[in-house]
Amino acid sequence: MLSLLRLMVFTLAALILSPQVTKIYAAEEKPVHVAVISSVSTTGAQGTLLLGIKFTLEKGWKIYAPPREGDDPFKRYPQFEWQLDSNFKPPLISWPTAKEFHENGEVLYGYDKDVILPLTIDPIIPGKPLHLKGKVKFLACSSQCVPVTKDLSFDLPAGLANPTPEAYQILAFRTGNNTNTAPPTSLWLMLVFAFLGGLILNAMPCVLPVLSLKVRSFITLKKDPVLYKKSLLFSWLGIMASFALLAFLAIILKEAGQAAGWGLHFQSPFFLLLMALLMAIFAKGLWNDDSFQLPPALQHRLNNFLDAKHPSYQVFYENFFSGVFATMLATPCTAPFLGSALGYGLSRGPFEILLIFAFMGFGFALPYALLYALAPRQLPLPKQGPWMEILSRCFSVIMAVTSLWLLWVFSHHVTLFMACLVIGLLLSGVILAYMPRKPVSYLGKAFVTGAFITVLFSSSPLSQNPLEEPASLWKPFEENRLQMALKEGKIVIVDVTASWCTTCQVNKALVLNTKKILNLLKDPQILALKADWTTHNNEITHYLARFERAGIPFNVVYGPKAHQGIVLPELLSESDVLDALQKAGHRAGEPRP
Repeated sequence: MLSLLRLMVFTLAALILSPQVTKIYAAEEKPVHVAVISSVSTTGAQGTLLLGIKFTLEKGWKIYAPPREGDDPFKRYPQFEWQLDSNFKPPLISWPTAKEFHENGEVLYGYDKDVILPLTIDPIIPGKPLHLKGKVKFLACSSQCVPVTKDLSFDLPAGLANPTPEAYQILAFRTGNNTNTAPPTSLWLMLVFAFLGGLILNAMPCVLPVLSLKVRSFITLKKDPVLYKKSLLFSWLGIMASFALLAFLAIILKEAGQAAGWGLHFQSPFFLLLMALLMAIFAKGLWNDDSFQLPPALQHRLNNFLDAKHPSYQVFYENFFSGVFATMLATPCTAPFLGSALGYGLSRGPFEILLIFAFMGFGFALPYALLYALAPRQLPLPKQGPWMEILSRCFSVIMAVTSLWLLWVFSHHVTLFMACLVIGLLLSGVILAYMPRKPVSYLGKAFVTGAFITVLFSSSPLSQNPLEEPASLWKPFEENRLQMALKEGKIVIVDVTASWCTTCQVNKALVLNTKKILNLLKDPQILALKADWTTHNNEITHYLARFERAGIPFNVVYGPKAHQGIVLPELLSESDVLDALQKAGHRAGEPRP
């Protein structure tokens, strides 16, 4: 009986005191939980690591962001102190768009919901493990303010990097898409984007040289429905085989911990020389009205290899490789829809990468499939005649210009002397290789081989193309320079470009280099940064990856009102740039006196 009485007394006391104990415990617990999260599972071969500081707030509480002008004397917003290994540079914080609060006649900025502060860390030697320690101090406020101090610790091992479940959340706050932390896109939507992007690639200027070949081929084969159908089928197969190859290369690079992107093979001097050589061969064949014709000795060996006793063999390799060339030449361009689809696919696994590239290939090859369904007589093509020779020579000039353009892009990869030497050898070799006398043709082949060997042993690429005049208004892109400009309250426009990106050159000619935009860039409160991706650059590759992009052109505008950056369309217009500058915080849209 006494035991039962004691039990009742203890139970009653517990019921009375438990709310008081809970209140005391709650007062000791901080209203904000802070944790370090990462977008990757391991360091891999990342040039830049993207982490995040996640603040989980209790209902009714808020934390502050840095003021848009001046400094905060009370240090309300989170202040960080870091300790890292000597292999890593100091972390850089990106501040997502903050909410405006009016307190005691003062305008403050902060967050009243859970928020992630993206954290970028650059290793000196990529691939080594990361050991991050630090401390953060800030004010958390509700009806009253509480000072909070948290110790932070995070380890990221070495190994092959894969995205973590938190990767999208960090990227969403990094790009300003933090209104909904659930991914707004699905695989099916990205497949539609990939298909549309691949279809639009057919209208890009990079594909014009090969399309000129196809027009001529359609006219030539119009009289033979069988060969006409085969030419379309073989072109379709060449395109699909090329996209499959690109997909497997992307998967191999990703599994090896390397960054994969769209058009990265244009950063290879060997690829540029090979494509320039093939375009020159195409140009020579079109000028002589014999379509695609290799040097006689090589043509003979290829015919023997294929046992070519029927013209359909020539139709096969001519059209199959024209499909391959069309795909290779299309890769410098990023059409609308394509950038989002590629970024999505390359941030996922092998299955998604294969599907994205397959749908891109279906879109790019769709015109060939539609033409295959039509009979030649249904096409509004003119009859053959003397005008065909003039047309062929016009197409030949287009091919020759493309070859020279590829050589110009190649000149970015080596010194001026080496560029002149290699280009001289290559052009001389192509001319001599077609000479009927064997000793001379052998000399031409030796020159071509010598050009490639010279590239193999040249290892002094230029940071600035000797044939390109530097633009004083555009400064080289550096993450530190970007963050410092934002800290100073400046507007920053970043242009990720490359000499091999034809769409980038169109954007420059029609928008970025117009008088109106150049006058704006003279404003001391606007900083223009040029991220030149012509040659391999890990920092730029991973900068693109933060926005789930894998190709260029890519342009972003930052400012006091857009710390996360405003992403511009692939095909720019002046209004796009001006609107972004105003949204980012540029007051009048005109240079200040």
